[in-house]
Amino acid sequence: MSFRCLSSEAQEMIRLFAYMDARSIARSIIKRAADRKFLHIPQEVKPLHPDTIVQAEVLQGIFCPSGEWKSFEFDGMIGECLKYSLLRLATAGGEKFYSMHPLVQTYLQTIPEPVRGHSSSRLTVRLLASSITCGYLLYEFFEINRLLGSHVKLVHLEEITEPGDHYGFGWIFCELGNTLSIDHLERCVQMWKSSGDRDEEGVSKATMLLATGYHLLGRTQEALPLQEGVLESQKRLLGPVHLDTLSAMAHLANSYSSVGREQEALPLKEEVLESRKRLLGPDHLDTLSAMANLANSYSSVGREQEALLLQEKVLESRKRLLGPDHLDTLSAMANLASSYSLVGREQEALPLKEEVLESRKRLLGPDHLDTLSAMANLACSYSSVGREQEALLLEKEVLENRKRLLGSDHRHTLLTMYNLLFTLRALAMENELRTLAEVALPLHEKVHGFEHEYTVWIRGLLN
Repeated sequence: MSFRCLSSEAQEMIRLFAYMDARSIARSIIKRAADRKFLHIPQEVKPLHPDTIVQAEVLQGIFCPSGEWKSFEFDGMIGECLKYSLLRLATAGGEKFYSMHPLVQTYLQTIPEPVRGHSSSRLTVRLLASSITCGYLLYEFFEINRLLGSHVKLVHLEEITEPGDHYGFGWIFCELGNTLSIDHLERCVQMWKSSGDRDEEGVSKATMLLATGYHLLGRTQEALPLQEGVLESQKRLLGPVHLDTLSAMAHLANSYSSVGREQEALPLKEEVLESRKRLLGPDHLDTLSAMANLANSYSSVGREQEALLLQEKVLESRKRLLGPDHLDTLSAMANLASSYSLVGREQEALPLKEEVLESRKRLLGPDHLDTLSAMANLACSYSSVGREQEALLLEKEVLENRKRLLGSDHRHTLLTMYNLLFTLRALAMENELRTLAEVALPLHEKVHGFEHEYTVWIRGLLN
């Protein structure tokens, strides 16, 4: 193969590429890692593992032989690979992407010799981890991190030596709504807790992100004890009004809301909002986040008018500060639309829900969990205004994807089944109704219990 015609550096580079998603390797991933000397740890607790330092030096020698990133050196290696058709080049949105044929990738993965004495796959893990950017909030650097998504899915847990790298991979998967977040974050917490250089702040951050992963995937009962422990730890280490303590309080309050414990959630959310207003100001993004969370609780306890006022304020402020297409703006739009639906203002809710769905499809992809949530919300509004055929199509798509991504017995999947049953009944589609009810009943009995209102209603369909 023409691989042997490449310079030694180009051979080493393309062998690392073979352990990435070879359909689309963004140049910016490599450059960002190189600018960080391949030593960046998404959540760092020193000292670094000796292997990390050595791997970074090897990567530096391959991609930055003169000591720092130089485009002409990298482009020279890429040019060699293009010359022999081992790589292809494409450009989209000002970004350069490289790809290789699957047969080339398979061949490169079968080469037994290590790269400068190190495993190619482990060096690739170090490269990818160095390119991750974790913010204060999920989605803060989503546009950067989304380019890494297809690559980090190929990483094996046992090839990661730094707990902080597990944190970074877990962060990416939380943003993607992927269950792999739990595997990485559980490993991160375990490694930090067992470390001789235990860092309480690092353990708290990882535990809080793990709880967020549980919460995003609907495993809120597992998130709650972690979040309660983190809040107590933050209060002890940082004080009751430190911003990190308020963040832990906000996460715990949201989980209380998710399991119906609104009376416990409300005072926490009110405390977070008042403290952030005082410390950060009324227009700070964290203050607006607290305002949105409190509005959701107001809606849940029947205080709809107070909820609407807060949600309209949040949406107006986020549009002004972040722009109409920002994910947080879309979240505010979705919340306001849901409140409009609760008070019977469906004609105002519908265009907002349609905008949220179209924007999330474009920004996150059609099968992201947040996109599916927007689709389910729009289906409910279609049903409310008599557009059951449109609701039916959306609910079937949501059910198929949630079953694939979350499993048949996940609470979000079960809610979709319940909504779809309502639509099938409204359309008098008796055969499909009975078939789905026979599948849904044992699942609801298992998850919700025999006397839950959903279970009882589904059982009635079969009698």
